[in-house]
Amino acid sequence: MKRKIKLMLLITTMLTFIYTVPVNGAQANDKITRNTNKIKLIDDVINDKEFQKMVVEAAKSEFGDNWRAKIEKNQISVLNARKIDRILKECSNDNSVYPDYIGGLYIDSNDDLVIQVVNKEYDDFKQNLFKSISSMDNVKIKYTNNSYNELNNVYEYITNNVLGKSDNVKGVYIDIIENKVVIELEVLNDKTIKDFKLSILDSQVIAFKESPNFVDATTVNPGGGFTSASGHGCSYGYRAKTSSNVTGIVSAGHCFTGTGDSISGVGSVTKHKNNGTLDAAFVTANSGVTLTNTFDIPVFGTYFTVSTSIPSSYYVGQNLGKLGQSTGYSIGSIYATNYSYTSGGTTYTDLIRAGINVNAGDSGGIVIESDLVFPDPGYKTIGILKAKGSGNYSGQALITKATKINSTFSISRY
Repeated sequence: MKRKIKLMLLITTMLTFIYTVPVNGAQANDKITRNTNKIKLIDDVINDKEFQKMVVEAAKSEFGDNWRAKIEKNQISVLNARKIDRILKECSNDNSVYPDYIGGLYIDSNDDLVIQVVNKEYDDFKQNLFKSISSMDNVKIKYTNNSYNELNNVYEYITNNVLGKSDNVKGVYIDIIENKVVIELEVLNDKTIKDFKLSILDSQVIAFKESPNFVDATTVNPGGGFTSASGHGCSYGYRAKTSSNVTGIVSAGHCFTGTGDSISGVGSVTKHKNNGTLDAAFVTANSGVTLTNTFDIPVFGTYFTVSTSIPSSYYVGQNLGKLGQSTGYSIGSIYATNYSYTSGGTTYTDLIRAGINVNAGDSGGIVIESDLVFPDPGYKTIGILKAKGSGNYSGQALITKATKINSTFSISRY
């Protein structure tokens, strides 16, 4: 079975290579050259029925024979979390993420939704939320000490005032499950922890960990989803357009040197950022280039259109999937929804950190909700791949949110 899964994933990688490269008259393969005016984005693959079989194999590999029930339960918990989010935001004041009686929401290893309730605020919780969740399946209550607002205040203070200004502080995120703000130190020992507490902040909501090493998942080798004019091999993200209906492709900013860089036969970068605000690029399509959301290579027939919806909220423990030209399709789950870190002198903020297989060349590839309800999966776009973990953190990845890309560039999915 393992050999079969590896073979299927290898085929997946081959498919994403064959059908996501720029398609033009210079190609030798007849099946490709007859589509001379179309660029197949990497998310076009996901509605191909052969690809769906490979998705099932990947799910079985990750979750076992009970994969469908596990994924569907995770989806139900995500939907319940979004319902509760809406209720909580109505109960919050303008300056708070949640009411003070909430410590956070997350999905546990059993795919149950966990609502953390601050012990001392239980009466308010019971009055405002208890009736709303009583009819929901797979919902648990866990009592905790710190409100999410307390955690978020510390997180924002570190992100805005410390990260990028302290040589030893390399990362920060809210650990919802542990109900702490995690500070990642490059050198972690009793002395550096004491120094942090004395010179920066001493708070009971803070926990310390050694910082991981994340590197941008690019490659200079040929044969990627695309190779930019500056020589970076990356993957296509998702199709988008400006308010004036200029169409293009979204990928990672670090795949390009800046505006004016290009993908041969596809288009040129007209919007670009690779700084603390964002790591993304918008490549405006050349005249005559058609960008599609359907996988309609004649040998496979006609398939469903990919959903262009973008979710506005994410949760620790939520399943997600990704497509990249190097590693194909894989499934994982979210570790943190608001990860910020410093790399190469630049501080990046508000990323998703996830446990998912990524390798060099996958940068820019699309990240989607892992929604496997056939025949109409309707995968929603979460964002694009930014970086991969190395060493002890292999198997982890950082994701730039589509909501942030679209709002910064004033573009929309279509």
